[in-house]
Amino acid sequence: MRARRGFAHPAVLRGLHVLTGAALLLILGLTPAATQQVDLEVIANRLNQLYSAGRYQAALSEAKKLEAATKSRFGVNDINYGAALYNLGMVYAKLRQDRDAEDHFKRALTIRQNALGPDHPEVAATLKNLGIVYSGQGKYDDAEQAYKGALAIREKAFGPDDLTVAESLSLLANMYLALGKASEAEPLYQRELAIREKAPGTNPLDTAKVLRSLGYSFHLQHKFGEAEASHKRALTIREKTLGQNHQDVGESIDSLGMVYGQQGKYAEAEDFFKRALAIREKTLGTGHLDVAATLSHLGTVYEAQGKYAEAEDFFKRALAIRQIAPGPNLGSVADTLVNLAIVYEKQGRLDESNEFKRRADHTRLVSACSDPKMVDTAVSHFFGELRFLATIKDVQAMPTSGKPGNIDCSIFVVANVGPPGQSVNQNPTERYNYHLSPLAKGGYEVTFDK
Repeated sequence: MRARRGFAHPAVLRGLHVLTGAALLLILGLTPAATQQVDLEVIANRLNQLYSAGRYQAALSEAKKLEAATKSRFGVNDINYGAALYNLGMVYAKLRQDRDAEDHFKRALTIRQNALGPDHPEVAATLKNLGIVYSGQGKYDDAEQAYKGALAIREKAFGPDDLTVAESLSLLANMYLALGKASEAEPLYQRELAIREKAPGTNPLDTAKVLRSLGYSFHLQHKFGEAEASHKRALTIREKTLGQNHQDVGESIDSLGMVYGQQGKYAEAEDFFKRALAIREKTLGTGHLDVAATLSHLGTVYEAQGKYAEAEDFFKRALAIRQIAPGPNLGSVADTLVNLAIVYEKQGRLDESNEFKRRADHTRLVSACSDPKMVDTAVSHFFGELRFLATIKDVQAMPTSGKPGNIDCSIFVVANVGPPGQSVNQNPTERYNYHLSPLAKGGYEVTFDK
């Protein structure tokens, strides 16, 4: 059966930028004389405590103290200084200061390669976390190289069936899946699954997580039978381990709904989405973004069956949740606006449809502004009857609080490209300044002025 539109896979993407192996390294080789000047061990212990408690801003201060004191005591080529740089990189990464994290991981990597050799496990750990911060910056080629380097070292040091190898396989596969390279992710997940299934003492929930990701990779390749089997295995493990009303159980049920919906099995999809919605509302709260995802999935099922009133209701409920904190979530807001525009168009409500398309177009452009890498990037984009070729300027970090105000994002329209067959109209540059405007029922929407 032909694949259907409208089902997203958010879970793996959310896990793409997560540092693993949280324990920091204590500085080694201390002597009584060293501790009389600056007690490095006390600083290191305090850093570990703050880091473990999630107090990353306070941990940053201690990490900087430790780096400076270790540099003074041991010099810039010592393995202890490499550990201090690595610690500082870990804290920067937790604070999502990726450029600073990258710089410190690279410096630590050089020291560790020189002091320990290129095939040491600590080199692999540094490459792994360097890959994570590369991914966070969209430097996927660099991330791939770092992940593969860590994987090769771990396979050589620990053998092909070690759990650290499984971790490296997972990171590389997650990146491929996030980039839409499901066929490249699939064999890596298969290898990871095989390792975890035969490793003694494996947490069954880790196995379920791999099965979930493997199910997504099958789904994206339209291997629906394999996707259904993987998600059902994950669901069985999660229900047995966590009970039938856990949020992870809701995730597996929602994933199965997507598999059925994509095949046009709407009755089954509706049943699974309603089950997932009940669990997610109970465990996460009615305003959670995962609840919005399931509401949107239900809207897509109803829209595909021509049940437009029901579809409109569910899409509006999803939009209301997603607009509460639109800063980091504008892509989903735009998707929901498009879904509503389609529902209105199919009912002949063309004025409403065009208005929602217009709002979606501007919201997508502002979503691009949330990424500083988009500065000076040309964006070809639909806008009503025309296609705009825009260049993004003046980008600052999007607000994460969802409070109203200026988004500090400007779009310079440098060309209007008309419908096919019409010439390009090179207009003078136009500038749009965007704002978050409060809605009467709560949340915010994107507005603009020229």
